[in-house]
Amino acid sequence: MNLLCCQPRISRPRGPFAFSLLEVMIAIGLFFMVAFTVLGVVSQCLRQAGALQHLRSPVGSLAAQTVLTNQLEEGIESGDFDDIFPDHRWTREVIEAGTNGLYEVNLTVTRTGRSKPDGELTLYLFRPAGNVGRPGRPGRPGLPGRPGRPMGGPGR
Repeated sequence: MNLLCCQPRISRPRGPFAFSLLEVMIAIGLFFMVAFTVLGVVSQCLRQAGALQHLRSPVGSLAAQTVLTNQLEEGIESGDFDDIFPDHRWTREVIEAGTNGLYEVNLTVTRTGRSKPDGELTLYLFRPAGNVGRPGRPGRPGLPGRPGRPMGGPGR
């Protein structure tokens, strides 16, 4: 009788069942490269989102409002920005820089509770019809910015 036929066959492994140390080190290196890249992108996004939430000085909006006015009067005005910038106050000083309607406008924005200004800006605006209605000066007829012309324009 042959005893070899009844014995169970022991098969040898045909390939490796485990990763080598080199393969594990390469996989870990790739994982950390991807992880640090993702962390860098997330950190940059959070930094940019924080910068967007930080409110800057509203001196630009005050300058836009000043430029859009048709007439300027010499003097000092002050106020606040209501609910838009609740902790900021503004001061506008208008000085006639020339006799032909050139004005120097000094804008200052200060945060409540601070003595140092949050923003300062000086504008030079040409408003030749700005003398209308000023005390001690005669008014000029015509449209703002076009003194001496009738309301209908030339030829009417």
